[in-house]
Amino acid sequence: MIKQKSSIGSISSKQPFLNSVYGLSRFCGFYFIAGFNAKLTQHGTPYWEVIIQDAFDTVAIYSDKLGPIIAKLTPYSPIQVECARRKRYDQYYFIADMVSPITEIPAKNRHVSLIPYSLLVDGYDLPRLLDCTSKISFAPLQHFVHSVLLQSKVMVPFIRNPASINFHHNILGGLLTHSLGVVDLIAKEFTHGTTEYDIAITAALLHDIGKTQTFSTSLNRTALGSVADHDSLTLEICAQPLSDLSNEHPHIANQLRHAWTCASPKARYGFTPQTRVAKQLQIADSLNAKVYQL
Repeated sequence: MIKQKSSIGSISSKQPFLNSVYGLSRFCGFYFIAGFNAKLTQHGTPYWEVIIQDAFDTVAIYSDKLGPIIAKLTPYSPIQVECARRKRYDQYYFIADMVSPITEIPAKNRHVSLIPYSLLVDGYDLPRLLDCTSKISFAPLQHFVHSVLLQSKVMVPFIRNPASINFHHNILGGLLTHSLGVVDLIAKEFTHGTTEYDIAITAALLHDIGKTQTFSTSLNRTALGSVADHDSLTLEICAQPLSDLSNEHPHIANQLRHAWTCASPKARYGFTPQTRVAKQLQIADSLNAKVYQL
């Protein structure tokens, strides 16, 4: 579990980190379900314990009004909650005044710190992911990364899928480990704090995002993966966040498009890499894959 220091006096009751909520009388926000349990009071009244989790901690919330929505509460699905702190026998707990299943966390509220830590195959990869996204200085690009990764169809497979079936990082969690490895390599080629660095980190982290749809945790190809290559899906998966980025920063969005779609060495078709980011991304991707195979 990752711990993050915080000042109780400065904690907002809206979307706090879960390791801070016991200092609040109420809190609300968007989180992911890590589990839930049916329980009975000492008088035989049924109620539910819902386990919510982010990158930093786990909190149990309680409600006796979840019957109509319980089928929609599945592990690692997103929910919106509003909770009040109570105390019994010198212990604090939270009663849920509102639990609402949702299909997507709103784009403005997405952040990698919401990723539940129990989802990780390699526990060291989550702090690495948090660290690399925090190093993106340009706020619109940082928001872009959060918006892509916290899509409901992307988050779980990005964390748990393999990076390949028969070659490099062909294990559970291999996609994230490989993506972070490419980030580490490309970061050495650019100056931190520059826009070019931020573009390079973003391009590297998301370069294999199509594999969230073409591979599965059973280490096989999906139905889509049997008819389409992962590279052809990158722009589709990033479509809405990329469109939003393009509205204000088309040059940056176009650099990402180019880095993800330009031709690899010896390819017969496609644009040759025209930017330093595109060239270094291909080098870092190939190097990380080869190192894994040694």
